[in-house]
Amino acid sequence: MGDSLSLVLFSGTDDKLNAAAVLVAGAAAMGRKVHVFLQYWALDAFRADRVLKDHGVAPEAGPEGAAAFQRHGGLHWGEILRQAKDIGEVEIQACSLSMEMFGLEVGDLDPLVDGQEGVAGFFLANGFSGHGFQHAPVVGKLLAELIVAGAATTVDISSLGLDRFERGDLVREGHVV
Repeated sequence: MGDSLSLVLFSGTDDKLNAAAVLVAGAAAMGRKVHVFLQYWALDAFRADRVLKDHGVAPEAGPEGAAAFQRHGGLHWGEILRQAKDIGEVEIQACSLSMEMFGLEVGDLDPLVDGQEGVAGFFLANGFSGHGFQHAPVVGKLLAELIVAGAATTVDISSLGLDRFERGDLVREGHVV
């Protein structure tokens, strides 16, 4: 088992923030280092003047889910995160792009937020379904090479860059029926 947990939060509804806070607190209690990256509506919920306001629940909860969440009570997600920071190594960073989009400065955010960082240090590998699962081990190795050495060395991945879409240089897989 790894010794850290990284979460990217997009949604700013209380039910989803509460679930994330419980995960953070559990990982911190187990001695795992936790890194939380706040984007978009999750970041908006962490504004100093809004953190304790009602952020509702996700639409899929419906009226019954909203009522159940209200009946549950319990600690507010902000308090759960404060406690998690007290018991373990928890870092909460705001996305610089989202900060710019909302016109925010770090001082506008609740003290739970430690600072801001850009997504240049954020690596995402997704799209693994069907036969894509068999590629996951080498993708993990390539990501590790990118993060540690700054370049993939196992195989040439230059044809897989996002700029290929701008160039119109799409990679077609010829072996899929």
